[in-house]
Amino acid sequence: LVVAAFVQVLHREIVVAGSADGSQQHLRKKCLGVAHDLLHARREQESALRAMLVSGLTTKDSTEAERLLHKLLKEQPRLKTDVAEEVIQQLIENGPVQDDRRAMSNLYRGCAFLCSMRLTHTEDGDVAVLIAETFAKLLEKMLSNEMQGPSKAVRPAHRGSRIHKRKKKADGPNQEDVQQRLRIIRLCLSGMHRAFTVANESLVEARLSEDAMNAILRLSYSRSAEVPPAARNAAVMLLIEITRAQTRGNNMSEEEAELETRCWRAIYHHVHSLESQSAANYIPLLQMVWELMTAKSTTPIMAAATSRRLLQLASMTVEPGMSAVAERALDLAAEGSEELRKLVSWEAKEGEKKYDPLERDPGHSAALDGSKCVWESLPMEHHYCPALADKTGIKKTARETIELNAFPKALAALCINVEDQNEEGQVALPCVLRYYNDPVVVALREERKRASEKNKEDYVGVEDEGEEEEEFFENAANEELGEDIPE
Repeated sequence: LVVAAFVQVLHREIVVAGSADGSQQHLRKKCLGVAHDLLHARREQESALRAMLVSGLTTKDSTEAERLLHKLLKEQPRLKTDVAEEVIQQLIENGPVQDDRRAMSNLYRGCAFLCSMRLTHTEDGDVAVLIAETFAKLLEKMLSNEMQGPSKAVRPAHRGSRIHKRKKKADGPNQEDVQQRLRIIRLCLSGMHRAFTVANESLVEARLSEDAMNAILRLSYSRSAEVPPAARNAAVMLLIEITRAQTRGNNMSEEEAELETRCWRAIYHHVHSLESQSAANYIPLLQMVWELMTAKSTTPIMAAATSRRLLQLASMTVEPGMSAVAERALDLAAEGSEELRKLVSWEAKEGEKKYDPLERDPGHSAALDGSKCVWESLPMEHHYCPALADKTGIKKTARETIELNAFPKALAALCINVEDQNEEGQVALPCVLRYYNDPVVVALREERKRASEKNKEDYVGVEDEGEEEEEFFENAANEELGEDIPE
C-alpha cells in the first residue's frame, strides 16, 4: 500500500503535471517531498516513509532531506523519538569501516542532525537521554579505536626509476580523516552537553557506562596536539553537567560518589591550564564552574577548593589588553621587599612537603580550615594595575569597581574564614585579584586613612580604647568621606 500510494502521488507530480527537469537530482528531490507529504498525512504508514526521508541524509540532497525532517518534527513533535532512532540505526550504529570515508561522512551527517534537533525540557527529556547515551557510545568508540584513514597509495614503478629511488613515506593516518574524526568528537561533546542540559532540566535521569565516563575523562586530560583546547574545554563542560546530574539526588552510592570526585578532580586541574584560556569557550566554562560551585547540592569542600584554584589562576594571569612587560617590571620592584616576603613565604615544618597546587586533590586542600588564610590574594596588595576599565573602556570609581567585581568577591567569600589575616589583607579581600592597587582605590584608601588619623586627634576625649575606639574612628571617617570602600 505504501509503495502504491507513493507511486501514485509521484506519477501525478511528475508525469501528469509535466516536469521540465528530468534529471536524477530533480527526481530525488521530488521523491523526498512526496515522502514528507505522505508521512504528514498518513501516520499509520510512517515507518517506511520515515526511513526514506532519513536515507536522504546520505545523498547529495542531504540539505533538502534535513530541511524536510526539521519541518516534519516542527509539525509533528511526537515523531522526534522515532526519527532519532531511525537516524541512529541507519547512520550511527552501523558505524564506519576503517577504510570507508563515505561511511565516516554519513556518520558526521547523522551526528550533525542529532545536534541540530530542537529539544525542550518540558517534553523531550526521553529523547535527550537517548541522544546522550548514543553520543557516549560513539565517543567511546572514536577514542578507543585508532580510526586511521587509508594512506596514499604508492603506484608501482620500475626498478631504477626516480619514483622507486624516493624514500617511502611511513604509513600513517590521512590528515583529512584525522580532521573528520576530530569534528565528529566535537559534535559528540556538544550534543551530549546539550542533551544532558535538557535531561537535567526535565528531571530525567541519564546514566552513562563506566567506559564512556573513562573516555570523557581521558579526553579532558589529553594534551595531544591533535586535540584542540576547545575540545578539552567541551569535555570539562560535559563533566560539569554530569556532576550536576549526579549530585541532584540526596543519597549517592559509593560508585556515584567516586565518579563525582573524579569529575571534580578533572575540573580542579583543568581551570589551572593556561592552554584552555586560548579557546573561545573558556568564559562559558568558567560560568558553568561558578554555577556548579554555588549549587546547593555541591559539597562545600569541593566548591571552596575550586575557588582557591581560580584565585591561584587569576594571580598568575595577565589582564586582557594590559602590557605584560610593564606589569612584570612593576611587580619585580616589589618582590624584593621584606614585607612581601613575609606575606608569601612560610617556614615548612619538618617532614612536610611544600604546597604545590598542581599536585593537590580538591578534597584535601584544607579550604575550610579557619586557621588558614587566602594566601593567593595577599600578593595582590603589592600588585599595580595600570588601569581599570569595563568593556566600553570607561574609567570606574571605587564603588563601581567593587560592584563590577562581584564575581571575585563571591569567590573570596566561598574560600575560607579570614579572621587571622592582617588589616590590609581584610581590606583587600573585597577587591581581590587584580583591582586592589588600582590608582583610584589607592587614593581613596590613603585619603580615608588620613581622615581617620585626623579624627583621632579631634576626639581625644574618648576614654574607651581597643577595638571599640578603632571602630569609632573608622565610622567617623566613613561619615566624612562616604562609604566609597565598604568594610
